[in-house]
Amino acid sequence: MTYGKIIVGVNSTEYNEKRNFIVSRPSNAKTRKLRDLMKLIDYVYFKLFKRNHTFFHNTYFDAGLQQAHLFHFYNTVLIGRRPWIVTYENDVPRHNTGSEFLMKRLAGKSCRKIISMTRNAYNIEAHYLEKYPNLKEKILKKIIVLPPPQQLYVEKKENVIKDKIHFTFVGGAFFHKGGKELVQAFIRALKETESIHLNIVSSFAFTHWYDTEYSDKDADDMRALMARFPNTITYYKTLPNDQIIDLFKRSDVGVLPSYGETYGYAVLEAQACGCPVITTNAWAFSEFNSNEMGWLLELPTVVERGGLKFDLSTHERRENFSKLLEEALFKTIVEIAQNPEVISKKSALAIENIRRNHDVETHREKLLEIYTEALKKN
Repeated sequence: MTYGKIIVGVNSTEYNEKRNFIVSRPSNAKTRKLRDLMKLIDYVYFKLFKRNHTFFHNTYFDAGLQQAHLFHFYNTVLIGRRPWIVTYENDVPRHNTGSEFLMKRLAGKSCRKIISMTRNAYNIEAHYLEKYPNLKEKILKKIIVLPPPQQLYVEKKENVIKDKIHFTFVGGAFFHKGGKELVQAFIRALKETESIHLNIVSSFAFTHWYDTEYSDKDADDMRALMARFPNTITYYKTLPNDQIIDLFKRSDVGVLPSYGETYGYAVLEAQACGCPVITTNAWAFSEFNSNEMGWLLELPTVVERGGLKFDLSTHERRENFSKLLEEALFKTIVEIAQNPEVISKKSALAIENIRRNHDVETHREKLLEIYTEALKKN
């Protein structure tokens, strides 16, 4: 069958979908937002029970009425016969909420390709599939690792550091992303050097279980602490994306010392601005950051469910990790302040990482290849 414009059905047009396959869709493809009965049921369930339904939240039902040649979902499994592709960030179905029924959908003929955003996520999925030995090989054969595309904002960054080295943190979930430890480490570093400045962009959202030990009072206390250093810490509750990009362009070092991150888009955005980044070393951070192109904080990790994580299983272990993270940040900030010449080399390698591994046109071509192959089998 020959197709002109490929109509790709999507059940959501939120940030993750845009970031992974809507903005970078092939030139001969068009995305079409689908009506989603499952989302409606899940919405009603959420209103009644204040939590998502594990089945309806992760599935899409196709009755054959939607006008699309194929579907491309994010973390969602199709119940239907039309060709479909799924991109996932950690595991699919999400949070390992699968049943054999859903796993058979992934193994079935209509599921053409499974796109893992990282090798770490691939390992987590492979580990989960040990529960389904009769389906494991069929599903694994469909999985490819394809990281998100990223527009390059600078070809080369002129690292002319004048009076201060500017560090920038962007993350809505302040505590989850290591904001507390960063601010405390930065204030300690001010006793060693005055040549540093910190930008914080965060709404202090509480969106993850990592945040459960913190409260609105803790957020207020952190904002009050930052306000005591008006000349060295600049705080923004939120900024439009174009202003965040501009801030990264004006910064020297990005910081995302997260407790856990299926994917850190802010790292890519900083690197695309020629801004090398300080990150932690668990989850998938080492797949797009390193000590050559940035700073990878060496913290104790564990392998859990096939993925590389931090052991935060008890309050005591979380407290210990917090102390280790703060100390690692403090030493790294001071080291950078004492050796600012390293920034320029790392900046060039950060830009090269975006160019080599996250090129938008290369990603577009890969999606076209996946869609074309999916339709050939139809």
